[in-house]
Amino acid sequence: MVQWITTIIGFLVGSSILYFIRKDRLLVRHGVSWICVAAGLIMLGLFPRLVDQAAQWAGVAYPPTLAMILGFAALILKALISDIELSRSEVRLTRLVQRVAMLEADIRSLEKQDQQAMSEQSDTGA
Repeated sequence: MVQWITTIIGFLVGSSILYFIRKDRLLVRHGVSWICVAAGLIMLGLFPRLVDQAAQWAGVAYPPTLAMILGFAALILKALISDIELSRSEVRLTRLVQRVAMLEADIRSLEKQDQQAMSEQSDTGA
C-alpha cells in the first residue's frame, strides 16, 4: 500500500510542477530538479526493492536510513543552489541600481548643461 501512495505522490508532484511551469510560476531550470524528485518518488513507489539493493550495496544495515540520508542531502543541496542563485540575483540587482543611478546623474548633468546653454542664448540674444 505504501508503494502506491509513494507512486501517487510522485505523479501529483510531477503534474503540479508541470502546471506551475506552464503558468510561469516556476522557472524551467528550477522545475527540472523537482521533476527529478517526482521521478525518484515514482521509481521508489514502483520498485521499492531499489532502496534495499542500494542500501545493501552501500553497506547500510537499515535501508530506510539510506533513503532518509539521500533525501536530506538533496534538500541541503537544493537549499545551497537556491542561496547561490539568490546571491547572484542580489549582485545583479545592486549593479543594476548602480547603473540606473549613474544614468540619472548623467541625465541631470545634461539637463543642467542644456539649461545653461539656453540661458546663455537668451542672454546674448536679448
